Amino acid sequence: MSQNAAEYTNHVCPVCRAEHPRILGEGTLAECRQCEFVYARKIPDLDVLKQRQAAHPRNHCGDFHSQRRLARRFKYWAFSKVIQCCCRKQPVIHTLQLGCNEGLFLEAVEQNRRFRSTGLDWREKPVEYALTHGYDAHLTDLKTLDYPDDSFDFVFGLRAPVLLHNPEQLMLELVRILKPGGFLFTVMPGGSRQRPPESDPQQLWAFTPKTLSRFAERFELRTLRTLSFFRRGEVGLLARKGEAVDVASIPRWMGPEFGNPTSSRAA
Repeated sequence: MSQNAAEYTNHVCPVCRAEHPRILGEGTLAECRQCEFVYARKIPDLDVLKQRQAAHPRNHCGDFHSQRRLARRFKYWAFSKVIQCCCRKQPVIHTLQLGCNEGLFLEAVEQNRRFRSTGLDWREKPVEYALTHGYDAHLTDLKTLDYPDDSFDFVFGLRAPVLLHNPEQLMLELVRILKPGGFLFTVMPGGSRQRPPESDPQQLWAFTPKTLSRFAERFELRTLRTLSFFRRGEVGLLARKGEAVDVASIPRWMGPEFGNPTSSRAA
């Protein structure tokens, strides 16, 4: 996904391709009548999404203040144990984190010889902080680095703009760079009774565990577990790539380029 990814309109449900959705709110959101997935009808370009997220204090796009609290560091240490459990047959675990921030996960696995870990982020200050500590962090996006096919054992990311702009395009790229049998963990926006999607003008997607799992199946990912973070209005997914996946054969129907993607690039 390029840095200047353009705006586009969703003409069909991104999950099941159903047409004629139920219109929500002031007409900016639509709810699929078949799978009940809630999605924005028009998606702004990637730069606009970055500007929106830059305005949030937690994204550290202005004055940067490290968030290296003990609880956060423990969380990433614990998550590294989950990854080792998933990849227990791998002597060396290659991981990629989308939205690495200041590198707390990279710090957690720095002394572990089983890990070869890389992080990407779009925010300059946190990446600078990570680089000063010697972590493998990059101020770029996934498409720009153009990793070879089958590069990583475990890929994970949270609500970064690149995840929100075109989940389909990103999933195609993630499946391509995942090794056969590799794992994907992602957290996507959802909804809650206290905060319905139509009440938030910035909402683009409202996944449920069911629709996120169904969305992953489109890319030949097998759902292992879904998680609901109701208070935060988010949904998590842990999925595994099949042993033989042809990315070029996966149909796509989001964004301006309809049809099949180009063939997988060689390493």
